[in-house]
Amino acid sequence: RIFSRKDEKKFKKAHLHEIIDSALLISKSKYKGRVQIIKEYGDDIPAIDCFPGQLNQIFINLIGNASDAIEGEGWIKIILQHLQGKYVRAIVQDSGSGMSEDVRKKVFEPLFTTKESGKGTGLGLSITTDIMKTHRGHIEVRSKIGKGTAFILTFHVDLIKKNREENDEE
Repeated sequence: RIFSRKDEKKFKKAHLHEIIDSALLISKSKYKGRVQIIKEYGDDIPAIDCFPGQLNQIFINLIGNASDAIEGEGWIKIILQHLQGKYVRAIVQDSGSGMSEDVRKKVFEPLFTTKESGKGTGLGLSITTDIMKTHRGHIEVRSKIGKGTAFILTFHVDLIKKNREENDEE
C-alpha cells in the first residue's frame, strides 16, 4: 500500500532497497522459478528524496522487462551504489537476449515495443523516463545482443536541498 500511492505531492526520504524489494515481490510471478535474483545493495546506501510509489513503478517496469528478455532460465542482478556522498545509483542488469543498437536508441520512445502484439504497450520505459525527469535523475541503457542489458539509474540523495539551492540562486 505504501508504494502504490499515485497522489504523492511532496518528496520524502525512502530507501531504494525497500522500494526495489517491494517491486520484486509485486513482480514475482514474472520470474519465479526460472530467474535468479541477485541483490548487491551495499552497506552505506542512504535514503533518498523521492516519490516512493513512482520509483516502485520504475523498478516494476525494469524487472518485468528484464524477466521478459530472458528466455528460459537466467538472472537479474540489482546493484545499489552510493556515489560521492551525493548520489545513489541503481543498476538493473539481466542475462537476457540484449538489444540491437537500433532498438536501444528507441527504447525510451512512447509506444515503442519489441513485444508481440497484445503483450506490451510500449509505455513502461517512456513512463520510467518521465519519472526520472520528475526526480531530476539520469537513466541510461547498455546492451549487447546475446549478453543482456543493464539500465543504470542515478538519483540525488538530497533532492529537496538541491531544489532549494537552485531556487535561491534565481
